[in-house]
Amino acid sequence: RGPEALGVAEAAVVAPGHVEAGGRAALGGLADVGPHRRGVGPGGVLGVVEHRLPSTATQDPTASSGYVHEDYVKSLAEAAGFEFVEASEINANPADTADHPFGVWTLPPVNATQDREGNTPDGFDAAAYAEIGESDRMTLKFVKPAE
Repeated sequence: RGPEALGVAEAAVVAPGHVEAGGRAALGGLADVGPHRRGVGPGGVLGVVEHRLPSTATQDPTASSGYVHEDYVKSLAEAAGFEFVEASEINANPADTADHPFGVWTLPPVNATQDREGNTPDGFDAAAYAEIGESDRMTLKFVKPAE
């Protein structure tokens, strides 16, 4: 049986929100190639687009703000058996400071104006967050080494 019989992909993309939600499990699942799990096969490409936390900010282990350090994403991918190839700034937004009252969800396209309890901070200016635009996102390319 060839790799396609195992459900092995030549490429996969992890979209914003999946690394902070799944962390090691999200990337680890892509690394497992076997009859019961889908994964990226040897020589396959993994692309990750994720909300980028500035390296000077403290990484919340639960990523409750929706932002994660680029180094954290790279370490998860490498632990899952991928090698870092390159980064692109195509999704970068230097106007995003990643310190918003409702995390990344304060920015478009979500535009959150209240927390889960329905509270809005005094002086909250939704237009100022809309002006920032979408979040600053890392765009990373990894490859799974050929065996």
